[in-house]
Amino acid sequence: MYNEWKVELKAMADRIISMRQQLFDALSAKGTPGDWSHIIKQIGMFTFTGLKSDQVAFMTKEYHIYMTSDG
Repeated sequence: MYNEWKVELKAMADRIISMRQQLFDALSAKGTPGDWSHIIKQIGMFTFTGLKSDQVAFMTKEYHIYMTSDG
């Protein structure tokens, strides 16, 4: 059971890393202003985007993307 947990944990961690890389790549490809490298440098389950509260509100209202109000 422990080995199954380790495999699932590794899969989850890899998915987080992959999603961060995809977000970074998309922001870079669109020429979004700013340095977004902090997204791929961070570790753990949560990522600080650097968005302001009005930008977060826009993302939630328009695209149903949810995050803390401090980005």
